[in-house]
Amino acid sequence: MGQIIQSAFSEALPLIRSRIGVYVVMAILCAIAGLTLPFIPASVVAPADAQNAAGSQVPLRLFVALYASEILGALSIFFILPAAIRTVRPGFKMTLGRLVGLVGLGYGVAIAVMFALVLLVVPAFWLAVKWSQYTWTYLIGEGNDPLDESWHMTTGRFWQTFGFFILVAIVALIPIVIVMGGAVVLAGFVAPMLGVVLVPIAYLGYVFALSFEMLAQMRWMLHLRERAKAAVSTA
Repeated sequence: MGQIIQSAFSEALPLIRSRIGVYVVMAILCAIAGLTLPFIPASVVAPADAQNAAGSQVPLRLFVALYASEILGALSIFFILPAAIRTVRPGFKMTLGRLVGLVGLGYGVAIAVMFALVLLVVPAFWLAVKWSQYTWTYLIGEGNDPLDESWHMTTGRFWQTFGFFILVAIVALIPIVIVMGGAVVLAGFVAPMLGVVLVPIAYLGYVFALSFEMLAQMRWMLHLRERAKAAVSTA
């Protein structure tokens, strides 16, 4: 478990370099958003719907810096995901059909988990972990039902999988809090004149965290798959 997390963290930066052109374009868009920060008065707050979501008034400078890096970071997932898979399947291509299938599976799992949550908290948590590998079992499939494979490979390794995701989330907080959070706070409160540099830094910190998470999650699935195959062969 520790080795998977360590290797994913060390290889996140090379993964970013493999699609550096895309991230440079995204960073330039963040820089354009950062250019607006010095022209926004410190007293101006974000729109009411953003205030309600945050539970308090949010300075518009902070809102722009945060959401520019977050939204573009979320869009970058569509490039991070196939890049991560190509580290183990070099010929992989994210086709429209695969994307539609993945979105459909995601909605199905989300609806099932939400339905279970309405009934009882524990089954929802249980379902979420049991089907947590569906993204990777679908994209790196071996001809099996991705939900069924995820279900079986986590059997006997439920708490290991849950603990792994907790550790990954904690490690991912390092670049999110230090790099992204620090850059956003500086751009929103301390040095809006440097927003043209700080907002792209915040975005890249978020991309690093996502790259690490994608690599770690994929390799955990491959680890579980090998464990499941070994259990079948020795049975």
